[in-house]
Amino acid sequence: MQIERGIMMEEWRDIEGYEGLYQVSNLGKVKSLDRVDCRGRKLKGKIMKQKLTKNGYCEVTLYKNGKSKAYLVHRLVGIAFISNPNNLPCINHKIDDFQHRSDNRIENLEWCTYEYNNNYGTRKEKASESMIGKNKGKPNINIIGENHPKAKKIRCITTGEI
Repeated sequence: MQIERGIMMEEWRDIEGYEGLYQVSNLGKVKSLDRVDCRGRKLKGKIMKQKLTKNGYCEVTLYKNGKSKAYLVHRLVGIAFISNPNNLPCINHKIDDFQHRSDNRIENLEWCTYEYNNNYGTRKEKASESMIGKNKGKPNINIIGENHPKAKKIRCITTGEI
């Protein structure tokens, strides 16, 4: 990876399992390569369109042997460009908000644990805020003990207490 006058140069690497078919760049782009399909047609390579998932992440669909599979772009970038000596399972966006989940440049990504990824940034607060008003007409799940609408009295078989 080269930096020229403060600008990172784009570097392309093969996508694992799709060598010779697709490549991913350190800037978060995915491209198909020139190839001949199963029907003998020559296909010209191109930068692929990325679809946003409902959670705001970029996704591409890759094809091989007549089968398709969707991949999150930040995982493809992480696998291709970021070393993972501890074999961590998750790729985390360092700038973690909905607007930046499509920023898949390597400087915005890091390998991490599931726990770290779930606790990163303001994820819990945002999830909590998104639930406000979604429980209308349902019992309050925060009510505990005998005040809960579905609470039932039980008798302990060893002590006889209720």
